[in-house]
Amino acid sequence: MPVMGPSGGGGGAAFNDEPLFAPGWRVARVTIRTGTLVDSVQMTHENRSGNLVDLPHHGGFGGREQSIDLAANEHIVQIDGRYGNVVDSISIRTSNGRVLSGGGGPVTYQY
Repeated sequence: MPVMGPSGGGGGAAFNDEPLFAPGWRVARVTIRTGTLVDSVQMTHENRSGNLVDLPHHGGFGGREQSIDLAANEHIVQIDGRYGNVVDSISIRTSNGRVLSGGGGPVTYQY
């Protein structure tokens, strides 16, 4: 799996949740918080016993929370975003054609 370098606000850091789930688990929910920028992302997996397991919340608690619950036969097929000094947009598309997106407002960069 390709890994990109860290990007985000002053409190952001790179992360990899893969060691936190086991083969056979599925993504059951994706939650994002966005305003002008992407504030956070969090995945919830369903384990083989059918229990939901929240993976760590990555980012802050600003913006508006949005979630998408995936059906048992649905999976993520595409994730797009835009980043520079900060992550300012995200779009997540499922195999059923549903899209969860946010951010993308006007951004003023300070160098």
